[in-house]
Amino acid sequence: LAVSEVARQRQEACSFLVKLGSSLSLPQRTITTSLLYFHYYFAFHSMKRFPPMDMALTALLVASKAEETY
Repeated sequence: LAVSEVARQRQEACSFLVKLGSSLSLPQRTITTSLLYFHYYFAFHSMKRFPPMDMALTALLVASKAEETY
């Protein structure tokens, strides 16, 4: 993928995480942790191989568990 395409997909996924987290009334810390997990994951893995929106949801799930958000 081109650099501009990767940046666009990251921006879309991050906007999605913030909107979803806010609509679920999650604490800001949980939302921020999910963003960090998302970026960290794609620092090492390809967006061609792993769909960004699926990984965004996974990051939010893991962040909610790590931050003990029920």
